[in-house]
Amino acid sequence: MDFSYTVEGLDDVNALLKKLPENLGRKAANTAVRAASSTIRKAIRDRIRDNTGNLRRSIKVRKEKDQVGSTRFTVLSTAPHAHLVEYGTSPHLIKAGEKKSGKSVSQTGKKTLSDGSRIFGRTVQHPGAQAKPFFRPAIDESAERAIDTMREVMARAIVRAAETFIE
Repeated sequence: MDFSYTVEGLDDVNALLKKLPENLGRKAANTAVRAASSTIRKAIRDRIRDNTGNLRRSIKVRKEKDQVGSTRFTVLSTAPHAHLVEYGTSPHLIKAGEKKSGKSVSQTGKKTLSDGSRIFGRTVQHPGAQAKPFFRPAIDESAERAIDTMREVMARAIVRAAETFIE
């Protein structure tokens, strides 16, 4: 069985699209991708359980341009320990006075380890930390919602721009 359909008014739509500013697509796309990135950022923040809130606050959306002039939005954590929470750590030895990420693990300055109220000695065997994934699972769970957000924002931007050309 044959099935066919006819779309009327396509010439009018094409004429209208040609009237829209050239940079509309780029602006609308940037707005839509930023909104989708913010949806993902919120999902990541919602999955984080930390005592201080530092890890939650470290989740950012960064706008970047490449050499060609294309814009991209990156969702990232600025916390230096984010990967340790996401992937966990193996058991390891901590020695007083060692430099880790540019900071000394010695809090007393006298080659001993302390948490401020107790002195542990010159070395401590850290038992490791279990992984508490928050980044990847949040991306997986929010991907469809982010795409829907992008579609909605893009459609609103196009309609808003088109309305300025309709009598």
